[in-house]
Amino acid sequence: SKLSGINPLLTPAGLVIALIRLSPLTTNESGKLLAPINFNNDFTSTSLTPLWTTLAGTWAVESGKLLERNAQAQGLIQTGESDWTDVELEAELTFNSFDKQAGLRFRAQNENNAYQVDFANGRVRLGRLWNGVYNEIQSAQIPFALDNTRTVHLGVKVDGVTAEIFLNGLSMF
Repeated sequence: SKLSGINPLLTPAGLVIALIRLSPLTTNESGKLLAPINFNNDFTSTSLTPLWTTLAGTWAVESGKLLERNAQAQGLIQTGESDWTDVELEAELTFNSFDKQAGLRFRAQNENNAYQVDFANGRVRLGRLWNGVYNEIQSAQIPFALDNTRTVHLGVKVDGVTAEIFLNGLSMF
């Protein structure tokens, strides 16, 4: 899938997150690729660190998990840097909501302009949010049922104008 744009943003509602792993690929001033920066957050602290900014929703850290407490409204929490363009994102997601809608945003410029991988109607979708309007780029059927007992490992690898989406290690597109 082809893309352009900045900065990882997480967008779940009614969700439990056990692990977030971001690995932006970095280069020096001459463009030489350096080792990736590894940003791992397993939420062992009892509160959100300054690395996280709440944009919407009610977020808390409890028992080593990041929780979005209001399943009735969209929750937005972000981390990362605006100069991260090529990045690998991973999240372990467990749902505590009826509708099972959650996802990751990346190359976000703000809440209304970003790329997004999410779950909707039994599908995993890649789309672009532009001026608040969502347009789907690609989607695939999720090969298992989403329920409140299953932890789902969602991964996104962004390299240049290409994004690859993974569910539980399986490349979806």
